[in-house]
Amino acid sequence: MAVEIASLLRLFEPRASDPESAAQVAALAADSTKWPNAHRLFDEVRRRWLATTDPLRQGQYVFEELCLKTLYNETAAIDPFDSDSPYYVVPCAIGRARQVGVPVQRVLDIVAPGS
Repeated sequence: MAVEIASLLRLFEPRASDPESAAQVAALAADSTKWPNAHRLFDEVRRRWLATTDPLRQGQYVFEELCLKTLYNETAAIDPFDSDSPYYVVPCAIGRARQVGVPVQRVLDIVAPGS
């Protein structure tokens, strides 16, 4: 799932309302040695989410949070996020695609190649 998460983040990065956050999360996702830092970055993304009322930013942050939770849990951390976090990545990615005008088929090509 990590490869798919990194690909989804790259897919949405050009349409990010907060390019700095998008770049940070995408860089972390692309390097498994950085995944232990996902909890710290999650806290930053959550701070940004709570500070905005912009629906595009909120959509970006919700998706980034799910990705960060999933990657952090892959580190076998002693303080993991909810174990069901990966379940929500794909539905949220589909919603995000619709929100920013990315064809949903591009999401499906990443998460279910050949569909």
